[in-house]
Amino acid sequence: MVNNVIFDIGKVIAYVDYDEALDALLDNEEDKKFVIDNVLNSPEWEGDDLIDYGFLSLDEFVSVLCDKFSNKKDDIIKGFIYGHYDYFKINNKMLDLIKSLKNNGYKVYLLSNINEVVIDMFTPSGLFDIVDGKVLSCEVHQVKPNDGIYKTLLDKYSINPSESCFVDDRIDNIKKAETFGIKGLYVKPNNYDDVVSKLKDLNINVD
Repeated sequence: MVNNVIFDIGKVIAYVDYDEALDALLDNEEDKKFVIDNVLNSPEWEGDDLIDYGFLSLDEFVSVLCDKFSNKKDDIIKGFIYGHYDYFKINNKMLDLIKSLKNNGYKVYLLSNINEVVIDMFTPSGLFDIVDGKVLSCEVHQVKPNDGIYKTLLDKYSINPSESCFVDDRIDNIKKAETFGIKGLYVKPNNYDDVVSKLKDLNINVD
């Protein structure tokens, strides 16, 4: 029986579309490829997750990348990094779903790789106030899918894994949760209906 529902934030509770941001912020395919290769897939961003770990601030990350390219790509790097957050937004249907779950007696938690900029963006939505607990990567200096962040959540809130499910859009994060005995629910990115469908498959009351 599931008593605890654990949610990822990006592409689950919040709408996040990097392709949309790339198309909106960059004028040509060459610049898009540069950003994909050297920003989104950079060691600092994707490889080592230094922002989500909380080891680099956003401004520090921008400075590192600009220096790496001898400040010849500053406009492209700064324009995308600072601008792409305009394409992140909380899905209000997901907020209503969380409230419904809580009204139906479930505990709801957040487990997310996220940086301080995004936390500040999403705070006014009330997301962090309506859940029973949260473990956010930049605050604990741990990221999914490494073991530590899952242990931190379970220990901090004395969560029974066998009574819990985890909703995420990345299969590697789901598989790691399952090693702890948590039921994994892999969902399509930015797809509210799929979230609801997968919860119902576990006989979770979402109405």
